Amino acid sequence: IDRIGLEGATFTRAYSASGLCAPSRVALLTGRYASRGEHAIGKTASNYADTHTRVTVPYSKLTGADSSHNLAAGLGSVGFRTGAFGKWHIAAEADLNAMGCEYSSTEYECDYAIAQQVVQQAGFDVAEAIFIANLNNCGTTCSDSFSHNMEWLTFEAITFMADALDASQPFFAYVNPTVPHGSDAANSLTTWNDGPYFCAATPAGTITDDWAQACDGSMTATADFSSLCSTCTMATRNTIWSSSSGSCSGTSDRSLCSGINWVDESLGAMYDFLDERAALDATMIMVFSDNGHAKATVYEWGVRTLLHVRYPDGGIAAGTTVNELVSTIDIVPTIFDFIGLSGTYDTNGVSWKAIADGSTTSLDRTEIIAEVAHDIAVIRHDIKLIFQDSTNANWIATSGIYSEYDHWHTEFQLYNLTVDEGETTNLADSDTDSLSTLQALLESHLVAVATNDGCCSVPMSLSATSGSSEITTFYDCGALSEYAPEYFGSKIDASDCTATVEGTECAVKCATGWDDDGDYGVQDTDAVECVGGVWTSASGWALTCLHFDHSHSYSVTAGATVSGSTIAVDFTAADGTEYTSQNKYLQTHCGDCDEAGLLDVAGEMCWTQVSGCVGFVYFSGAATPFVMFKSDATTSETYTSIVWYQFDQSSLMYCDIFSDAVGGGVDTSACTGHLLRTECAVTCLSGYDQDGDYTTNGDTDAATCASDGSWVSASGWTLSSACSLIDYMASYTTHQSYKVNGNGLALYFTKSGASTSTYSNYYYQSYCGDDCPSESAFLNVAGELCSAEDDCAALTYYSAGDDPYVIFKKVATLTSASSEWAVIEKASTAR
Repeated sequence: IDRIGLEGATFTRAYSASGLCAPSRVALLTGRYASRGEHAIGKTASNYADTHTRVTVPYSKLTGADSSHNLAAGLGSVGFRTGAFGKWHIAAEADLNAMGCEYSSTEYECDYAIAQQVVQQAGFDVAEAIFIANLNNCGTTCSDSFSHNMEWLTFEAITFMADALDASQPFFAYVNPTVPHGSDAANSLTTWNDGPYFCAATPAGTITDDWAQACDGSMTATADFSSLCSTCTMATRNTIWSSSSGSCSGTSDRSLCSGINWVDESLGAMYDFLDERAALDATMIMVFSDNGHAKATVYEWGVRTLLHVRYPDGGIAAGTTVNELVSTIDIVPTIFDFIGLSGTYDTNGVSWKAIADGSTTSLDRTEIIAEVAHDIAVIRHDIKLIFQDSTNANWIATSGIYSEYDHWHTEFQLYNLTVDEGETTNLADSDTDSLSTLQALLESHLVAVATNDGCCSVPMSLSATSGSSEITTFYDCGALSEYAPEYFGSKIDASDCTATVEGTECAVKCATGWDDDGDYGVQDTDAVECVGGVWTSASGWALTCLHFDHSHSYSVTAGATVSGSTIAVDFTAADGTEYTSQNKYLQTHCGDCDEAGLLDVAGEMCWTQVSGCVGFVYFSGAATPFVMFKSDATTSETYTSIVWYQFDQSSLMYCDIFSDAVGGGVDTSACTGHLLRTECAVTCLSGYDQDGDYTTNGDTDAATCASDGSWVSASGWTLSSACSLIDYMASYTTHQSYKVNGNGLALYFTKSGASTSTYSNYYYQSYCGDDCPSESAFLNVAGELCSAEDDCAALTYYSAGDDPYVIFKKVATLTSASSEWAVIEKASTAR
């Protein structure tokens, strides 16, 4: 462990994101604070009201979005082979249940294959030597068969690296020793404690691999890694236990010391393997701890950790010392930076590559955060604020730990770490400036991070680059005005769109004109959201408010005498006396627009909103100018401040009159107007229309006169050929004066002069509209229907009576004529 630091960089102010193992590991693997974990957010919402996310071991699991948006998944997406070894302890019970394991007290009740599967679900290609949970609370499930096993973990990790090197594939090995944890390392390193446990005893059962045969059943025998590496060795378990006798005393302390020595032996074997394979300098090795000795607290001894990094080929020189604040949340962006990845990834961390390789001397960050339960520490330079939620007090830490801290459960604690690393003197009352500064950072974290801010602000999308790495951690859409500037003189009110990051929601208000949802915009509002770096409309707007200069549509007469009638109502006289008015259009109707804007909006409303409007009167004699809409221009009195704007409809002809579609009859009788945004119906008289349905009674599409002078279909039809009409009668031969017996689809019909019989399947003329253009059009529709019916062989047309009809025939059976009707035609298909 020391050698990694001596040959690389030692970080003097490295912190874990939490003083507990599981949340620390979730933060490490995701690069996000544990309070953003999907599982923690859900559990907090279920058990606590009106509080920020609780950060504990049971609440911290790698599941949901976090299982696919993490370091292993990211590296795997760019070609790395990924492997996890040792302690996991972040499996969600729901995931294990889904895989077929429902346990009562410990995850070790699950089959080992399920333990591997849940780790692989989090993005790892290989999961070996997996300890699914802690060993100190698994009861007889563990104690009857296995305990810590660093030899097994070491062998599997080296095997993984060897396979990757043999395949010339870059790799990421996530190696998690189960020691030191608690005081139970003695169980595995001695024969006189709870053991004995030997190197072949594992959660996967008693293994029979060759490497384990040498050490199985003995504390004084060495595991045999010679199949992988000639120089890779580990001290015997007896030697590891004996090495702690001179520096530690008592079983508990010796377990901790010996556990560290055991980890050191494992790391040494992996170091020797990489050295023997000439891959040592090209491999980045990081050594750090998930939490400190003051477990379950955010005090220095709870979250301060060692961090040694060796990577000569990455530019980290031997003997480098880094004094900047770094956290486990920085591991993900730092690894991406060293590899040279660019793209998008949601992380709260920053890369410290530049300070490790000497490119810079400081990091661009203001603070780091540590979380346990509802406690939060904010560390900025040498000043540290600890917030302990008085409503949800932390009782996870043991009394043996929290009794060491005089201010435990004091809501706000402020410490100067330069002179008080033991955190004994609370400066909250004396250094109010620092307190205020860090409280503001705390509040920012609570609001922006620790309260239901789950993954992910951006998708995980990474790629290798030849140049420098650049990871986008959140989308910045920029000012909304860049997307929705003034459009044809219409203003957009986006005053509440002050933030620009992913997920920001705000309102766009069209001050005047038509908005993009097709309604007239009188402060019409659309919700927009910053999505993928682009402002996106919730209503499908193009984030523009359509507004046109309507002044040219009116002839202006100043000083005219105008009297009210119909829509026009009383108005204020020239002397300023204001009378009751209905339908007046105050200047506030279009916001704080000027006189020209007010008149323009009034003009637009006259010809789009007010039925029968032939013009409007503008009166400026009052404090608040207004207009009145007129249905006629009868005059009776004159005021010099009144201007009469008379509507000139001819100037508003944007779209030509809608003509018949090519190839078929089109009813556009509803399209009598052709002003901007006029809507009308296009009805196919016969044939198949463009939405793929057969036209029976005139299938209809709504057409709108668009601002560019073209008719636009609401259904996406090509209006120039909306109705397809084919001459189907060319496919039939005609026979007159035959008697036809009905069968199949054919049904009986009325003789000339006889009473009307009951019919089904007959085809009234109204089938192709209230009035087919001609008898031939009616027959053509009938012929089309027969052609579309697989078993229709012919049709009979009968023109007697008020409603001509046809009868479809399956079989063209003919009998000798008993009576003839010249008006009856039997047309047989010639397909």
